[in-house]
Amino acid sequence: MDKNLLSNQINMLYDNYSSNPVDEKVLLDKLDIIHLFGREKLEQIQTILSNTTGLAFVTVDFKGDVITDETSFSEFCKSIRNSPLGLQRCKSSDAFGSIQASVTKKANVYLCPCGLTEVAIPIIIHGNYLGGFIGGQIRCNDVPSEICDLRTVMPNKEFDDFSSKFKDLFNDIPIFPYEKLRSIAELVQLVVNQLGENLLSKQVTQKIANSKIMEINELNNNLKKRFK
Repeated sequence: MDKNLLSNQINMLYDNYSSNPVDEKVLLDKLDIIHLFGREKLEQIQTILSNTTGLAFVTVDFKGDVITDETSFSEFCKSIRNSPLGLQRCKSSDAFGSIQASVTKKANVYLCPCGLTEVAIPIIIHGNYLGGFIGGQIRCNDVPSEICDLRTVMPNKEFDDFSSKFKDLFNDIPIFPYEKLRSIAELVQLVVNQLGENLLSKQVTQKIANSKIMEINELNNNLKKRFK
């Protein structure tokens, strides 16, 4: 996968990008993933990532809560999430991955309660963890033994019996080499975090420019009043 190609595709979404000016201190100290990227743009990024990598994606905020629609979710995962029990297990899985990524500030690979391989990719801007992408829904036959398996961390026989009903859909899910998944995650983190830094810089610059314009307008108005 070409890093420049992926970066260019995502950056094209932000041509002529602008946002409402906000207080500079808020931008630097209280960054928010939605205000920085925009929900629609995050979903468009997910689509680009999914089309490029073949993985499913969803975005979570810094609390681990899902904030976008799902992209390219498998029929198996859709079926699991259609039940209250399955949805709760999936939410817990997403939260686990995002918490681990926020602590390590690195892409975190783990096995979900269904045994699928997932990766939480953190979005870190100016040292602040804003949230991240949860990607994957794939099968890996060569996952290292040290990778966390949520089937053992949070066992639930009722859920296991429920998910076994969709065994055929599970077997339809593609198999990825583990190292390929790791490489994808590292590339996505690099490209998206760089984009986030650029957007923040643009918003700060916009705020400074707007402040200068307001100062000039105020000065002009004072001069007009003085020489009337």
